[in-house]
Amino acid sequence: MTEPILHPRTKQQLQAALGQPPHALVLSGSIGMGKEHVALWLAAELVGAKDIANFPYLHVVRPEAGKAITIEQIRQLIASMTLTVPGAQAVSRLGIIIDAHTMTVEAQNALLKTLEEPPTGTVLLMTSAQPQALLPTIRSRAQTIELLKPPLSQLAPHASAQQLKLSDGLPGLTFALAAEDQEHPLVQAAGIARELLAASAFNRLTQIEKIVKDKAMISSLLLIMSHMAHAALLTGKNSARWQKVAQATHQAQLDQRAGVQPKLLLTTFMLSL
Repeated sequence: MTEPILHPRTKQQLQAALGQPPHALVLSGSIGMGKEHVALWLAAELVGAKDIANFPYLHVVRPEAGKAITIEQIRQLIASMTLTVPGAQAVSRLGIIIDAHTMTVEAQNALLKTLEEPPTGTVLLMTSAQPQALLPTIRSRAQTIELLKPPLSQLAPHASAQQLKLSDGLPGLTFALAAEDQEHPLVQAAGIARELLAASAFNRLTQIEKIVKDKAMISSLLLIMSHMAHAALLTGKNSARWQKVAQATHQAQLDQRAGVQPKLLLTTFMLSL
């Protein structure tokens, strides 16, 4: 598996984790950082697999679009991590929870016993853009490594200048844009953002019902809008328009962190663009 492009400090921390694997590790970082790729690469390194997708003792849990990770999904993960595996590898079974902060409280509580008494030879990797949303008891039983943005010079050979501006140097988003990966949620958000910016206020409001169903998409949309405004303001073109977009996006992000109801948040945002 391709080694991810990493900030030197992040790379040092991950190498230390490979040398002495923790039983549970949270990979934190903003949306678009490429946390899932890092988790899969780390999993492959831990078990020496060239193609981690075909490793038989890996169980990956992820939320369905707009939904939380359920207790049943976590129970299935726990069951997979207690399987008897032939051989005497230091790490023989792996679990990965993508967007771990979307676990329900019941799911997180179900995971606690496994974290308190991890089966021998297991490593659980969790990715999260909001590690503070994990229960303190979860965080205290796992090591956390924050993924930092690598230097732009490392990303420059892999993307255009425009793609680097739009991604703001986030590796996951940079590679998704370069590959024109239409399945990537941030690439989808970029498409929605362009449509909204070109639409009338009335047409923007008609999109709220579709967007509000997916909380993750709201976060992705606001992130992309913020990056688009930042990149445009650097060029100095139509600065009044983009300043308005930047202010509206910033306020929406503050409202989201404050727990404002999503439909109200989006309505205010759409009218402020």
